[in-house]
Amino acid sequence: MELTPILDRGHDDAALFELIDGELKDKFVIRMKGSRNSTVQAFNEAKQKDMFVKMGIVAFAHRAEKTYEKVGFKKKVYVNPRAIFEWDTLCIHGKTYNIVRVRFFDHQGTPIFKEPLLIITNYDVTDVISAQFVYQLDLQRRKIEGVFKFLKDVLGWETFRVHDFESIKNLIALCFFVGASF
Repeated sequence: MELTPILDRGHDDAALFELIDGELKDKFVIRMKGSRNSTVQAFNEAKQKDMFVKMGIVAFAHRAEKTYEKVGFKKKVYVNPRAIFEWDTLCIHGKTYNIVRVRFFDHQGTPIFKEPLLIITNYDVTDVISAQFVYQLDLQRRKIEGVFKFLKDVLGWETFRVHDFESIKNLIALCFFVGASF
């Protein structure tokens, strides 16, 4: 059975990519750190040397735009936002992975997010449909993060004093039930 770990940027690590892709033979979707370098070099005037360009600003090989009717981000609803999906490949330690960059703009063209969303995956990303698929998978992780935020902020998740494993499992199940209800 193939699994697809969907992880945040704290797991942007070449050894983990190799483990999941090579040894486990699974697919993965991992949010990339904004500081990750591309394989493109450019001359840096300030440092007077060639340096690798960050993935957040490097030109990608493929690009498509999509306008949505409504999109909600952080308790705000945007009408007719425009999404730009870009995709390319990145070679890390001799292995090629696919990169998806997503940027959202409001109806006036103002960026909704300060930084673009960068995702690395071993799924084949050959067109806008597959780029959107990878983005949708990443959105699944955010739903889980929302539940954990609720558990920590509202239910005091980090301060409970139970140490018995069975009790912790039961508490987690109860918290997920309560969190999902809201």
